[in-house]
Amino acid sequence: MMLFPLKLFFRDKIILAFLIGAVIVNLVMWVYLPLAIKPTKAAVFLHYTVHLGVDFIDSWSNIFNLPFLGLIILLANVVLAYLVYYYKYLSRLLVAGTAVIQIFIFIQAYFLAYLNF
Repeated sequence: MMLFPLKLFFRDKIILAFLIGAVIVNLVMWVYLPLAIKPTKAAVFLHYTVHLGVDFIDSWSNIFNLPFLGLIILLANVVLAYLVYYYKYLSRLLVAGTAVIQIFIFIQAYFLAYLNF
């Protein structure tokens, strides 16, 4: 297995564009959730399903689980994309998938804030 220089990996415009987009969406989640759901000592709704309604209630600090999960996925996929950069298309697909996952996690965070409004 051949590792490319890190500088070469980040010079790929497609990877850089998707990576910047994913990081921006993740940062927006970190800022949006505490602004949308005010800190409280009371329990907040953390998950909702159509069939069961609200099925997970916990403390306010657990709203950060969504952006933290997004950050873990982002870091893992970027490391994996760097390791397989020998196959550029696979590497680009991993980073593009990361951006899409960040968008879906943000949508879930938006509905979480709406649920607690």
